[in-house]
Amino acid sequence: MGRSIHRKMTRHICGRLFSRIVNWMTKLPVSDFQCGFKAFSSELAYQLFDESFKTRWFFDTELFMRSRMIQDVSFIEVPLDLWVDRAGSK
Repeated sequence: MGRSIHRKMTRHICGRLFSRIVNWMTKLPVSDFQCGFKAFSSELAYQLFDESFKTRWFFDTELFMRSRMIQDVSFIEVPLDLWVDRAGSK
């Protein structure tokens, strides 16, 4: 996508594999389920966060699934221009 992404190959492969599996299972049109920033209307946010989350490690994915179940939501992804993998980052 013409972006500057610097990360270990294993992290890249694991991330892409995770996204492919989740895309296949959920049919959601999202390329990066673990992205850091998400914005919602206040009405949708109240609905999304009304109940506690069932998953501990898949918060982002569950958030996308909840939004799809509540109403037909469209997703807009904006890629980063630069991302650098830092030691100890999770």
